[in-house]
Parts: sequence; structure tokens; C-alpha cells
Amino acid sequence: MEVVYKNSFSEDTTRLIDSISRGASSISDKKIKNAAKEWIKNYYDLSEVFDHTSKGYKAFISLTNSVNNARMKRTEWLKKLRIIFKEYDGRLLQKGKAGPILLQNIRQKNFDDRKFHKSIIVASRKLFIDKYYSQAIFEACKLLNKKVQTLAGSTLDGKQLMLTTFSVSAPKITLNSLQTQSDKDEQEGFMHIFAGVMHGIRNPKGHEVLNLKDQVKALEYLALISLLFRRLEESII
Repeated sequence: MEVVYKNSFSEDTTRLIDSISRGASSISDKKIKNAAKEWIKNYYDLSEVFDHTSKGYKAFISLTNSVNNARMKRTEWLKKLRIIFKEYDGRLLQKGKAGPILLQNIRQKNFDDRKFHKSIIVASRKLFIDKYYSQAIFEACKLLNKKVQTLAGSTLDGKQLMLTTFSVSAPKITLNSLQTQSDKDEQEGFMHIFAGVMHGIRNPKGHEVLNLKDQVKALEYLALISLLFRRLEESII
């Protein structure tokens, strides 16, 4: 398979790891499945330092082939992932503090590259860089909840706050002029998104967000909350 880089090497690598992550969910053996998830997480952390002219590129080719080969044995699939660590583990992670500092810098770059709303940066940046992904998401949700309370002049909280504030029939905050059915549909849709973030992400009660270790998912959760902050800035009060 010939690999064509549509963007940067690291961006294409990230998309590849996302594909591998989806494939890992189909592994039935729990021990191997957990090992695969761990390789995926570490691979993503190192993706920014891959040199496309060296073994990082060869690992990328092997991984690409494994993703597109549905019949590849599980052990072979994991073996391809180990190519990366044979090359990088000793060189980057075994040099005292050099490895952890490098990975921290990678997380910082991955966060900053997303261009989040300023509220996400204030609430979550340091927590994310330090790998406290669940807390980073929780703090972003708390700040969003507080922002809506302030704008709406309400003492309600969470899901009920959002359902009341963005109600189509008696809104305290409107996201558009509510003149057309399309406007009303948008208002109602975002009402449910705001409420869903509070109910399903801020208050998971056993949901995976409580102990999230996946950097990609954490960034996606934060991106959703960032969008809601931007919509608030555009709102009509």
C-alpha cells in the first residue's frame, strides 16, 4: 500500500491510530485488548517526534498495512506496534526526566493546536498537559455551567439549568433570532446538547469520563465544550 500524506506526517499518524483504536475494540481476549490500548495510547504520545525519513516512517507503513489487513493475526498486529518502541523507547523514555518532559511538551502542543475557546484554556490547559484528562473535562463543564448561570441570571444547575435557559418557548438565552422553524430547531438542538454535556459528561456516575486515559477522546470532549462557549458568545440575551 502506498501512503500519501494529505497533511503532516503526525496528523496522518493520528488518524491512523484512531483507526487502530476502533479495530482494537473488536479483540475478544481482554488481556490482549488492554495491551493493545496501552500501545495505542503511547504511540499517540510519541507521534509528534516521528521522523518520516527513519524508522518512524517504516513503523507507520507497517501499521497502515495492518489496519488494512482484516485477516492479520492479533499477535502480528501488536508486533507492528512494538516496532515503534524498539526504536524510541530507549532513546526517549529512559533518559531520566527527558522522556516525561518530552511527552508533556507533546501534550501541550496537541492541546494548543486545537485553538480552544479561552475559557477552555483557563479551566483545562494545565490539567490536560499534566494528564489529568477527566479533571480537565470536569473543570471545563463547571465553568460552562457557571457561565450560563451568570448570563441567564439563574440559580439552577446542570441539566435543568440548560433545559430552562435554552427553552424554545421561553428562553433566557437565544442562539439566533428564533424567526424561522430552522432557527427554533437549532435552539432546541443546542438546548439538548448543553443539557447532554451536563448530564452525560459532567455527571458521568460510572461513565468512562471518570477515569479517562485516552488523549484523543479528552481533546474531543474539550472541543465540544469549546464550541458551546463560542455559541454563548454569539448568543442573544
